[in-house]
Amino acid sequence: MSTNVQDRGREITLLDLIPQDGEKRPRTVAEQYADFIRVNGWVVDEVAERARKAKRHGIHRYGVRAILEPLRWRHVVELGEDQSGWKLNNNVMSRLARDVMERYPDLDGFFETRELRAQ
Repeated sequence: MSTNVQDRGREITLLDLIPQDGEKRPRTVAEQYADFIRVNGWVVDEVAERARKAKRHGIHRYGVRAILEPLRWRHVVELGEDQSGWKLNNNVMSRLARDVMERYPDLDGFFETRELRAQ
């Protein structure tokens, strides 16, 4: 899987997601998540599909980490995509859970979340 994507007609890579020399402040979690999704938008649908499968098996609430860790394993170990730069920062997991529940009303309340500390 390539990590290069098109953004307004321009190819971007993971290097584009690294703060430039002129950026003094640390990147917010929201910015990190937006960057991750811009490159890895497919993850939202994959997490939603796995959550729906869990619901079909009678699970009413679940932790997003339990769904994401097998994805990490698959992409890093089985597919050997660690060299491609596919990374899932722990900081963005709660944002991903919230995003999935917001995009897919049938999954509203499915993931366990806590109050956000950082915006």
